[in-house]
Amino acid sequence: AAPSTRLTLLGDHLLGQFPLILLLVGVMGAVYLLFTERAVAILLGTLFFGCLGQAVVYLQLGIEDFYVFLIPAFLSFGLCISAGLGTLLRFAERLEVGSATRTAILMVLSVLMLAVPLVGVRDAYATHDRSDDFGARRTIEAVARSTKRNATILHHRSPLWYMVLVEQRRRDLTMIDPFCTSWDRHTDVVWPNPISAAEAADRYGTDDTTGVKAALEAAKNGPVYLLANARSKLEPFREAGFDVEPVGKYGSLYELVPRRR
Repeated sequence: AAPSTRLTLLGDHLLGQFPLILLLVGVMGAVYLLFTERAVAILLGTLFFGCLGQAVVYLQLGIEDFYVFLIPAFLSFGLCISAGLGTLLRFAERLEVGSATRTAILMVLSVLMLAVPLVGVRDAYATHDRSDDFGARRTIEAVARSTKRNATILHHRSPLWYMVLVEQRRRDLTMIDPFCTSWDRHTDVVWPNPISAAEAADRYGTDDTTGVKAALEAAKNGPVYLLANARSKLEPFREAGFDVEPVGKYGSLYELVPRRR
């Protein structure tokens, strides 16, 4: 992605996590801690900027779930929000107003800080609710029922690991993930062989992140299927001499059939 796109993506995650009013209160809390509890400010700042830096590096490397590394940063900023709220409450307590007015101000501030995070909870819950999301189950059933024995499946971060390891189904399959796995751990690139990245590249062609080389190698030994994902494209397989044939009604499972020459 272009640098501007990555910057926008990072900004959306950073600024979209908290409402504007909480962002302002958090900045106030950070400034307050910097002048009154410098050790705490340094500790939280190190956590925040350290995790932010790690997320930026991972974003530059193209790692799709870079935002996971922002969670500790959000936690440290949440503590700054608490410090900022405490500062506001102490300021309100020192106001030279009547007792009833002071109490009302304190109650309004407290209720406001409790209510603001709840704004939009219904929409957020609907977005993240997975109680009716059976996509993983449909994927497993499509592969389990529609692929030939001893076939090779090209996939990326799919629920097929659950199928073979937990459900103990279709363990005859060879599963290969050549699509730019994000981790330093490479023993889960190929099932059922827990081998290193170099060995996987040499034996299965996983060093080609289009998946074409892995498909060509696998086609020498039997049927090959592609479980389409965000990192895979169909055109490179067609250009490499495969007919890309949809399998069943699932829509993301394709058989890669070498053309006769």
